[in-house]
Amino acid sequence: MDNEDPYTHLSIFYELVGTMGFEEGDTETVYLRLFPFSLAGKEKEWLKSHPHQSLKSWNDVENKFLHKFFPISRYIKANFDISTFKRGSDEAFCDAWEHFKVMLRRCPNHGFEDIVQLSIFISALRVHY
Repeated sequence: MDNEDPYTHLSIFYELVGTMGFEEGDTETVYLRLFPFSLAGKEKEWLKSHPHQSLKSWNDVENKFLHKFFPISRYIKANFDISTFKRGSDEAFCDAWEHFKVMLRRCPNHGFEDIVQLSIFISALRVHY
């Protein structure tokens, strides 16, 4: 769904797996074995739709998961929303900053350099009549 965020899902997954004790070299195996348990509904059905053993590496699973649930159309919209960010009329400065940071986190591959992000945010603070 549009309100669901695969990047947040992966971040929470990494955080949970990080609490487990396992050898450094076992990371990929642990991710591959535990990831199905982090999914439900259409995401779990998507994973099951792949032929047995067709997803051999964690990188492959992660890339296909993001491609499926954060397609290019969603990436383009997220980039557009970031680049045209506007502060709400009744939105406090700190709330606008948090809102902007959430938008950036939801599209971590947005490609905007820090200085460009700052410029976008400062432009959004200006009142246009």
